[in-house]
Amino acid sequence: MSSIKNITMETPRLLIRLPQADDVKAILKICSSDHVLRYNVMDKVSADELIRRYEMQPADHWTFHLINKASNEVIGAIFIEPDMLRYKVRSVSISYYLDEAKTQNGYMCEALNEVISYIFTVLKMDIVSSRVFSPNIASIHLLKKLGFQHEGTLRHAVCGYGDIIYDDLLFSLLKSEFDKAEKR
Repeated sequence: MSSIKNITMETPRLLIRLPQADDVKAILKICSSDHVLRYNVMDKVSADELIRRYEMQPADHWTFHLINKASNEVIGAIFIEPDMLRYKVRSVSISYYLDEAKTQNGYMCEALNEVISYIFTVLKMDIVSSRVFSPNIASIHLLKKLGFQHEGTLRHAVCGYGDIIYDDLLFSLLKSEFDKAEKR
């Protein structure tokens, strides 16, 4: 995979960039919220732990923060990591979260469309996957809107925040499918 250095992507309303020290307070508030935790496999972390995770991130894992250009505030994050379900295929998996106050405004669709384009054109991947807990209807609709196909469901698969066990829905998008679709 290509190395990501100081890449910044831009959409009409967002800057999508690597984390910066000034982001910690805002991103910590977002990722520690019940809204984000309920559909993610993560626990609340301290600011020091968050910084440590960013500093110790493996070379094939990337984090991007979403910055609202109008307000200059951090509103969410997108993560790219190896797709552990595929073997010897140029593939990555994405995950993401957004500040609850910013949901249902198209920000994540806008950001993911740009990041997925980057994954296919610059990183030269052939497929992008994403996994979603079954009750996360908003994320399911978002992935479908972006052209992802539901590949299947792992039943009773993930023990999430609050020790709730979820079915895990698997989605993927081939480069050829992305190339055919208009930007959403």
